[in-house]
Formats: sequence, structure tokens, C-alpha cells
Amino acid sequence: MKLHFKDFLAKCDQLDTPIYYLTGPEEFLKFRAKERLFKRNTFKDFTKTKLTASELNPQTLWGHLCEPGLFAKGEVIVFNGIDAISASLKKSFLETIVAWEEQENTGKILIFISDEAKVDPADPLEGHFLANSGVTHVFFPYLTITEVTALMKGELKRRKKSVPEDCYEKMATVYGNDFYQWNNFVEQLDLYLGDKVSAGPEDIDALLAIASGQENIIYNAIEKAILTSLQGNPSGQTLKELVLNLEKLLQNTSESLQFTSLQILRYLGDMTYEIGLAKSGVSSYRRMYESPRQVIAKTCAQKFNWDHVSELCEIALGGERQIKTGALPPEIAAQEALKKVWEFAHSVA
Repeated sequence: MKLHFKDFLAKCDQLDTPIYYLTGPEEFLKFRAKERLFKRNTFKDFTKTKLTASELNPQTLWGHLCEPGLFAKGEVIVFNGIDAISASLKKSFLETIVAWEEQENTGKILIFISDEAKVDPADPLEGHFLANSGVTHVFFPYLTITEVTALMKGELKRRKKSVPEDCYEKMATVYGNDFYQWNNFVEQLDLYLGDKVSAGPEDIDALLAIASGQENIIYNAIEKAILTSLQGNPSGQTLKELVLNLEKLLQNTSESLQFTSLQILRYLGDMTYEIGLAKSGVSSYRRMYESPRQVIAKTCAQKFNWDHVSELCEIALGGERQIKTGALPPEIAAQEALKKVWEFAHSVA
């Protein structure tokens, strides 16, 4: 059973399938989905177990599936990185899971999480999950600014807090479509307001001033250099600025090197997405102002063909793969990706 992620979040407490398959590139939404499942009242007395799929073999998998809980009513088992296991192991996993499905319910709830950006029905394990009515499949895509803003409005409404409509535009300027940063802002706003129900423009400005520290200044500098290159001005100085600002960012960030490097690659992916939308004649900024990114995306859409868009997309996805598979250290993968973007911009200038 396939569900849109919004339907899943709305109906999470009513779903009764024994297996959940969470896929797509939006990591934070998948994290939220997993936490929502953990907090369901029906699972509150269940043991919660988190496993890395690549560290298991069919025997240990079978043990986790069939071993009865001694004290808890049941067990929720999360299998992270199901996409990272080998093709032969996927086949063995499939046989083991099918054998478990044929048994009587053992009080287990299984959550399989894939980091793949696309769904592959030809994959035997994934194909089984997609075709099985006893599996809830949810794909979590990268979200546009409009979609993230709508979700955050809903979250604030759930918390019984209100924000002036024009303030969302300010927040979008700082956070773009970064769901993780938006969510952190909502948490901070909730604490900041306390018993107050409504936030005024001065409240939003105060919190955004805190958020717009050195780290965001460097992010903005990297974004400006990328946009300048893609617009057709890829000078040697621009490349130096990209590399230098990346080094500054990695030194100043409060996050891990992997998280920060992936944020840079996500920005590249978002920019490529905007160019693709512009070439298709649509926009992700419905009912909102035209950002510098969108303006330049329109310029690039006129200059780039679809092969160029695919090449840019591969730079972002390739860098992400190198980080997640450990092929390159995160900071090196991000640096290589920025250099490739500059070289790409230089070749099509």
C-alpha cells in the first residue's frame, strides 16, 4: 500500500500493516515518520530496536524477527540503510522476510528505511515491498519552499501558535526548503513565546537574527558564488571563493562534517531542481516572491539543455553517494562537487 507522505503523517495512528517501507531523499521527514511510529499508543509498550541492515545476515535477521520478547508486548525493529546491502544479500533477506510473513503474527513491527532518491521496482526486495498489501510504502521527496512553509504552518497551528503571514517570507529567505532548519526554528519559537499565542514581527526578527550568524553568512557566500558561476561568470576568483568559504564553513559549523557537506550538496540538488522546473515552465515558489535562485534558474534554463541539467544533477547525487558510502571524506566530496560545478559552468559559459 503506497501512501503520500502527507497522508501517512495524517493517518499514522490508524495504520495497521506489520511492515513500513520509508524511502526517498528527505532524511529529516523520514526521521519524523519513524518517531511518529515509535510514539503510537499501540506501540507504547513495545521494545524499540534500531539495526543497520548491512551488518546483518539471514540468520541474525531471522533471529531478530522470531525471537519472542520476554517482557514487552511486542517489538518495533528499524532496519536502516536497506539500500546499502548487496544484491545477493537482498535476495536472502527477501526469502527470510517472506518466510516470516507466512508465520502467525509474532508481535513485531518492521520499519525498513532506504536512502535511495528513487524507487526501483526491479530490485527484488523493493519490488516485494511495493507489491505487498501488508507493507505501507511512503516516499519522502525533497520539498519545495511552498510545501515546507505549508507544513510548518500546520505544525504551528497544532502547537496553537500563530505567525503573521508576511513573516513566512522572511523565514523562507533564511531557511529555503530546509525542513530540518525550519523545524528547529518552530521549536525555538514555541519556547520563545511561552504562554503567548501570537508571534509579532519583532519576535520573528529576534529569532532570525540569532539564526543568521557566521554559519549562515558563509552558506550565503557559497550560494552566491555558485549562482554567479552558473549565471555565466565562472572566474578563477569565484572558484577560490568557493573553496575558501567551504573551508570556513567546515571550521565554523556546529554540525558534523558529514551533515554540513551534505547540506552543500543538497543546495546543488535544489538549484538543479529549480532549473528543471524553469525549463518545464513551472515554479516551486507559488504565491511567493521570486528569489535570486529562481531568477538565475530561469536564466540557466534558457542556456542549458536537458543533458546539462542531468550533468548538474549527477554532480550533486554523485557527491552525496561518495559521502554516504565512505568513498571520500565528506569535506573532500563537497569540495570536489563545488569544483565540478565551477568546471561545468566554465564549459557552458
